[in-house]
Amino acid sequence: MERQQIEETLAMLQAQAAAQQLILKALLRLQPDPMAVLELWRDIRADAERSMPDLPSDARHSRWLAEQMQCFAEDWTAELADLAASATAPAKPPRRRATRLTRHPRPSGRAGQAPPPTGA
Repeated sequence: MERQQIEETLAMLQAQAAAQQLILKALLRLQPDPMAVLELWRDIRADAERSMPDLPSDARHSRWLAEQMQCFAEDWTAELADLAASATAPAKPPRRRATRLTRHPRPSGRAGQAPPPTGA
């Protein structure tokens, strides 16, 4: 393969992986129970570590590939845990907006002058 073709293929795979991550993030935000998704993800990871059936036969015994998959899986687990934690965190009370003070006209006199004394 020519170098340019390899670079284009790599760039295409990187773009595809980035788009898939965005899709997964969007789908996760729609889930009503992120903790259940996190637990399911952990179960699937444990199964994958035992069997690795989704890899082509020539890559199943690659230590480098296994390490790369482990890194990506750990990153994804951390992201799921963050999402689950933020979804289960108690809601913060809404911030109260400062109310505008209403200026009331002075009872008498011109602006900037004190009102005349009363009852003396």
